[in-house]
Amino acid sequence: MNFSKKESKFFMRFAITSACNFKCEYCNPLGVREKNNGLSDEEILQIIKAGYQAGINKVHWTGGEPTLKNMELLISETKKIGYLDQVLTTNGSKGGEYVKKMVDQGLSRLIVSLDTLKPERFKKITKVDCIDSVLDTIEESVKLLEQPTKVNVVYTKETVDEIPYLIDLAKRINSNDNKGELIIKFLEVTKMNPAFFSKEGEETFSKIHDGKDLMMSELSKYGTLVDVTKKVVGNNPNTNYFRIPELGIVVGMINIPSNNYRCGGSGCAKIRLNSYGKVAVCINQKPIDIRGKSLSFQTKVLKDLQVYRGMLDYFYPDRKHQQSVENAGYWRFGDLNSGK
Repeated sequence: MNFSKKESKFFMRFAITSACNFKCEYCNPLGVREKNNGLSDEEILQIIKAGYQAGINKVHWTGGEPTLKNMELLISETKKIGYLDQVLTTNGSKGGEYVKKMVDQGLSRLIVSLDTLKPERFKKITKVDCIDSVLDTIEESVKLLEQPTKVNVVYTKETVDEIPYLIDLAKRINSNDNKGELIIKFLEVTKMNPAFFSKEGEETFSKIHDGKDLMMSELSKYGTLVDVTKKVVGNNPNTNYFRIPELGIVVGMINIPSNNYRCGGSGCAKIRLNSYGKVAVCINQKPIDIRGKSLSFQTKVLKDLQVYRGMLDYFYPDRKHQQSVENAGYWRFGDLNSGK
């Protein structure tokens, strides 16, 4: 095993379940997912162990909604294996008490998806009425974690009016005596989710999408945007961060469509795993199925993919992350053609 205390360059972005308790209108409103059963906790932890033996000691837990799995167990066992950094992206529906339990087991950083602070709009977008739990999740995370807590906001033409309220949220929470700080990160809506792979979805995308120029213009109204991208902890090379000195907060932006679905290039260090045991280093690469394989086989694949990742930048420097109908939502929801 690799018992180094130094954080590895690569990390596993592990979508451990395709299930979600939200049905967000610009993500997966019909709740479609692969027909096969997802990985068990035991299967997940064997892959985590294989990653450690391959020299990886960082993991980013995603879904679906990962807290539908037993995250207390998974985080605790992953820490015992030797992982130094564990990040989790969640919809925040389980509230602050669950955050505390995950932090107690070894969670390092939390990312919470929240597109509106208006209860009626929140319910319309997610089909769930739990905004108070989400806000409690955010506040508890900033209180307990030294690494910054980030709120992911999918911005659209309809929700641009949320910006001042989200900025006020960050100012208010960051003015308290917390271990960490809150960063608001705006995500340009993309066509990479099942919601948009239909005629109706295409029409919806055209109605709600707006790009990088709008967001830069809107944020500039609140002060000077000072680029601090290299100073902010994170693992997505497509994110740009800006401090607004006049407000004392940091905001982030991810503009994949505006940047023509450009891959993150050499700045990307993801080993992608979905909840059905498929692994690859890039969205546009053919995945390898490691489910049910031996620990030694899984370890070798994860070692080899780290080498292959470096070769991609040399041989395919202009690769894109735009997905087709055939693999829409694959890394979150699996093979959506599996039951057809």
